[in-house]
Amino acid sequence: MEAAARRAVLLGVAVGVGASTVLVAYWLSVGALEAADLRRALRSRTAAKDILGIYLLGGVVTFGVPTALYARFGLVSPAVVLGGVAAVWGTAKGGDSPASLFLLALWPGYLVAYLALGGVELWVRRHETPW
Repeated sequence: MEAAARRAVLLGVAVGVGASTVLVAYWLSVGALEAADLRRALRSRTAAKDILGIYLLGGVVTFGVPTALYARFGLVSPAVVLGGVAAVWGTAKGGDSPASLFLLALWPGYLVAYLALGGVELWVRRHETPW
């Protein structure tokens, strides 16, 4: 992997993990997620895998992929999708409800949208189009 791609991936992972950490801290502070419930869930292997899958992987994909695509290729369409996701997220009862936790779990759909729109944007940039 070339250096620019490696830096973009590391930046994306750092942004995603950071965003996940901030979100968990926010949900704990507003009471949408109870610390005792989180500790209990982390003791269970199945629940711990779910938490890691939703919070960390979901956060890295939701926030890190648009960052990495912008850092590596200068693509802005994934950031537009992220803006739409954030707008929907903000309307989910102020972003501090279990509905907002569910929105983070939809990361596979976000990934498809990021890659599809990013691919179209890259194709349009590299090919001469009549419009």
